[in-house]
Amino acid sequence: SGVMDRIMHVNQKFALVTKLSEMDAEFAMRAYQRPAGYSATTRLHAGRLCVPILNDSGATCSCITEEQMVLIVNHTLRMVEKGLITPDSYNYPLQRFFKYENPATLKGAEKANGMTVEYAVLMRMEFIPEGAQTGPTKDIYFKIFKHGTCGIVGGVLGWPTLDHPTHPNGEGLGWINRVDGVEYSVLQVTLPRLDDTRKNSYQLSIANAANPGLLASVDDVTGDRVQLIDTQGAELLRAAALMIKDVPCAKLEPKGVEFFVLDPGERAVVPVLWNLKGARNVTECSTHPEAPLGLVVLPGHCDSKEYMSLIVENESALPVTVSGQDMIAIGLEEGSSPSLESYAAVQNQQSQFVSELNWNSEINGHGAGSADSEREVSSPERDTAIVVVIHRTPRRSSCSTAFLSAKWRRQPLTRTTTLTFQDGHLDYVSECADKEGLKEWVRDGKWCGQTVFTFEVEPPAS
Repeated sequence: SGVMDRIMHVNQKFALVTKLSEMDAEFAMRAYQRPAGYSATTRLHAGRLCVPILNDSGATCSCITEEQMVLIVNHTLRMVEKGLITPDSYNYPLQRFFKYENPATLKGAEKANGMTVEYAVLMRMEFIPEGAQTGPTKDIYFKIFKHGTCGIVGGVLGWPTLDHPTHPNGEGLGWINRVDGVEYSVLQVTLPRLDDTRKNSYQLSIANAANPGLLASVDDVTGDRVQLIDTQGAELLRAAALMIKDVPCAKLEPKGVEFFVLDPGERAVVPVLWNLKGARNVTECSTHPEAPLGLVVLPGHCDSKEYMSLIVENESALPVTVSGQDMIAIGLEEGSSPSLESYAAVQNQQSQFVSELNWNSEINGHGAGSADSEREVSSPERDTAIVVVIHRTPRRSSCSTAFLSAKWRRQPLTRTTTLTFQDGHLDYVSECADKEGLKEWVRDGKWCGQTVFTFEVEPPAS
C-alpha cells in the first residue's frame, strides 16, 4: 500500500479506481459471508504431552506461546519427579533455552499490537503415528511468544522447519499434506489430521451457503417463489455426508499407470488404493457416485486393506478415460449410497427448518425451549436407546439430560449436537460420557438444530 500511495502522490491519474466502493459494477449481494475454512493441524508430543500443532506454510519461523511452554515445563518436571522420564531419555523435550538481549516483535495472530519474543527453546518433539506407542524425534527451534500476546493454541511449525532439508540432517521435515494424514517425509512418518471435523462442517456449510440453488416462480400473481437446490449443491452435500461418515473410497493406485482408457463394453482389472479413513478393511465395494460417467465397478464382497484390484467396465456408448484423480469405488454395498435427489430433499428440509425459526428469541442455560420437542427413535442396537431433541428456540449452550422427560434424566452414553447458525453455518459436536458425565459448553453465537442422546437400555424389572 505504501508503494501505491507514493505512485498516486506523483501521478493521481495512475489508477482509475482506488477503492472497490468506487467501482461502477453490479455486486452479487449475500446476506452473510462465505463460511470460514479450516487449518492444517496435527499433534506432536513433548515428553508424552500431546501438543496441538498448526502447519503454517506462510510462517517464517516455528513458534509456541509462553502459556503452552509453561505447561510443557511443568509436565516435564512432574514426569522427572515420578521417574517416568530423565534428561537422558530419547524423548526428553527441553534441550536448551535461549534469551535474547534484543527482544523482537513479530506480526501475525496477535491479541494486541505485535507479539513480543524474548525467549526461545530448542525442543525435542516426538512424532507418534496413530495407534503407535513411540515415534521418531526431531529437535525443533521455537520462538516463544510472550504471555498474553498471542491467541494461538499450542504451537506453529513454519518455514524452514516444514521445508525439505537443504543438507543431510538439516532442519526441514519435508511436510506433505495428505488426504488422510500429515506426512513428514524426512522422518518417514504420517500423523493424523486434526482438522477433519472443521473440514466436514465447512463442506456442509458450503453445500448450504455457497450454492443457493435454482430460484423458480410458483405464482406469477402473488410472486411466491420456491428455492430448490441444484445438482452441484446436491453433489457438495453428498460429498460432505460421505466425509462425515468416514466412508472408504478408492482411486487408481499412484504407483501404477497414470490413466487408462476403456472402450464401450470393455472390462479391465485395475489396481486401486483405498483411503480407509480409520476403517481396518473394506468388506463391500461398489461404484463411487462421482466415478467417470459410464464406469461401473463390479460390486460384491471383498476383504481388502489399502491395496487391491477391482474389475471395472465401461457401460456407456463412448470411451471412458480414468485418471489418478478420479474416484473409482466406494466401500458401501451396491445401492446403499443415497441418490442426489435424496440429498436435495434433505437440504431443502434444512432450509425450510431455518427459515421458520424466530432468531429474536433465546433461552438461557442448558434447558429446553417451549418450541423444542423430544422423541425416541428406533435403535439398531437392542441394548441402546436413542432420544432426539429438536431445538427450535435459539440457544447458545449445550442441552442437558436434566431437561428431558423423567425417563431419560440419567447418565447418557453419548451426545451428538448439530448446530445450525443464522448465517447458514453448520457445526457438529460429538461427545462420549466419561466418569464425570458430559461437560457443558457454550457457543458465542445463537444456534438451533438437534441433540441426539444415546442411553443404555435398563433391564426390565424382575
